[in-house]
Amino acid sequence: PANSELCSAWFQLLFALVWPRLAPAKKEKSASMELTCQLVQYMTEHFQDSLTLELLARELHVNKYYISNIFSRQLQLNFRRYLNHLRLEYAAQLIKTSSLPLTDVWAAAGFNSQRSFNRAFMEIMGTTPREYRKAEGVRRNPTIPGSHGQFNPQGNLPG
Repeated sequence: PANSELCSAWFQLLFALVWPRLAPAKKEKSASMELTCQLVQYMTEHFQDSLTLELLARELHVNKYYISNIFSRQLQLNFRRYLNHLRLEYAAQLIKTSSLPLTDVWAAAGFNSQRSFNRAFMEIMGTTPREYRKAEGVRRNPTIPGSHGQFNPQGNLPG
């Protein structure tokens, strides 16, 4: 169930990025889709930062309630859940490909505390980070792959 929810989120993300190129839309819908793409891009580049609806609204020059509505309507996830999906995808990659301590993993992924990381991990991935590491095994690489803002989630679904 957790993996299907994550797959669904990625499918919706890809759909939001591709749809404007596939079908002509009314000007209003086109603006909404453009903003959705901007939201997705900004969050993909800044998921490790401390992100809030207020910050997104300032950066994209729109009302935070409008952004919240776009998340619900276009991505069918709320802001916090979408952000957690991005962070957990990155964390899962770190767990699978590095021997970093889990405290470094949750911090690198943008979580504020180990408690919030563990709670989100269990809710979305269906297991604890420690159990996930045991199940996935670890390739010995103590460094964080990629650099801040260059995470590419496509093709990296856990599983």
